[in-house]
Amino acid sequence: MKRTLLACLLLFGVLINAAFGAESCNECKDLPFLYKELLEQEYLRDQFDSYVKQSYYPPTVKQMYTSVEKRFKGTFYPTANATPGSGSAAGKGAGAAYGTRTWLKSCDLAEFLKDENGDPLLDKDGNPVVKPITPQQLRAKECRAIADHVLRHEGHHQQTCRETQRGGTTDEWEEPEFVAKDEVQAYQEGIAALRETIARLAGECQWEGSTRKTKPDGTSVVPTKEQIADLKNNSRKIAKSLRKAKR
Repeated sequence: MKRTLLACLLLFGVLINAAFGAESCNECKDLPFLYKELLEQEYLRDQFDSYVKQSYYPPTVKQMYTSVEKRFKGTFYPTANATPGSGSAAGKGAGAAYGTRTWLKSCDLAEFLKDENGDPLLDKDGNPVVKPITPQQLRAKECRAIADHVLRHEGHHQQTCRETQRGGTTDEWEEPEFVAKDEVQAYQEGIAALRETIARLAGECQWEGSTRKTKPDGTSVVPTKEQIADLKNNSRKIAKSLRKAKR
């Protein structure tokens, strides 16, 4: 059986390695970052969905991922890899951070390893080097909002992985059509988690809300980009109001 790792294409440059780590990322000032993460996740979902809608797929799963990641970087980080050492740990690009080991019966989570420059480590065959990671370990590394959406995303892949293991159909992970469809569903799960977090946090930051609570796909409605910008400094205003109220 070919060794297949279903990658989770997430931008974790500035967030994981430089700015937040396992901090809360649950304050008004964090809304712009979370909103940007949401836009990126929705872009990636839509890239895989474009293959599904067109019923046109690259020859291999690897080519599909490479194509999606290239378009993603070109859209959000066009100068990310202009020079060596500008990988995700340097906060200058996008790359897989976590994945599901679909070739194992355990279907466990894995973390992609990076070198000191933030570039992915590869084995002698050019495959990414990974190590297993538990949900608890992931939550210790990432802030809650990010951990929630990663685990929702990978949780879908893990469920699909267990189904293919039980049914003896693990070869499906080598089929671009099968993988693209599963990626769309997995990204949708992660996006739902992100939207829930953003909507809740925005409400705590004095967002008045929308006339409707959910989108047609059932995910939470979140503030606009302009509203996010207005809300980001509200934590200071709220804290100041509370101090005055206590006097």
